[in-house]
Amino acid sequence: MKRLKESGITLVALVVTIVIMLILAGVTINIALGDNGLFKQAKKAVDKYKEAQEQEDSTLSELDDILGEINSKTDKYGRIRANKPKLANGMIPIKYDETKKNWVITNENDKEWYDYSEGKMLWANVMLSDGTYKQSEKNYNEDGTTEVKENELGSMFVWVPRYAYSFNSYHTEMDGG
Repeated sequence: MKRLKESGITLVALVVTIVIMLILAGVTINIALGDNGLFKQAKKAVDKYKEAQEQEDSTLSELDDILGEINSKTDKYGRIRANKPKLANGMIPIKYDETKKNWVITNENDKEWYDYSEGKMLWANVMLSDGTYKQSEKNYNEDGTTEVKENELGSMFVWVPRYAYSFNSYHTEMDGG
């Protein structure tokens, strides 16, 4: 009869396998938890990501402020709006009242003093204190009730707004031929 060879693991092979597995476990743990381990590198990456996110948020906030400022100066078509009138000392805002058929003294906050919106073109008028009405004496009301006759008007100015003028495309197109 033939004898079958029994195969199995020897004690030496088992010890060598366990030692190799311990070495591999040690290397893996060192890679994961060491000074330049995966967990520390992942934490550094998270910190850098948060820092970059904060920087991006800050930059976007600044950009939003700039765009908000630009947007407040532009109309719905992106054209620059007219600048608001600025009164100097001695200037009295006035407007022509169609119902009274006369000039009246108003104030800077009067929504009917000027209107530069599309199609309105109601320009702001001012008179100087060199006529009957003196800014220093305040011998008038600023609510539109003080009528000013033509002979009582001081020197007058009109606030001509600054625009970013643009031409329609049909004015600027050229034939390529």
